[in-house]
Amino acid sequence: MVRAFSNAVAEINKHYASIVENSNNQWQRYFDAKNEKNEMVNEEVVGNLKQLTDVISRLRNDIDQHDDVMRGALDAMAEKRAKLSKVKSSNAK
Repeated sequence: MVRAFSNAVAEINKHYASIVENSNNQWQRYFDAKNEKNEMVNEEVVGNLKQLTDVISRLRNDIDQHDDVMRGALDAMAEKRAKLSKVKSSNAK
């Protein structure tokens, strides 16, 4: 009877170990799939950030070029204003 009881306990333990192993395997598959999905999302985000960085860089270059043009225009206007001022002051004499 003790032997039968011991065998029954051993079978229960074996069955329980099988359930735990299956559960662990399912969780491992879940985490593997989740990690894979996270890696895919991370790659997509990094790609989008690289594209955004490129766009911002080009925009910054366009702004710099615009600023250079505007500075040149303002300098030209200042020179014309200075010449007109000289002409007006010499005519006033």
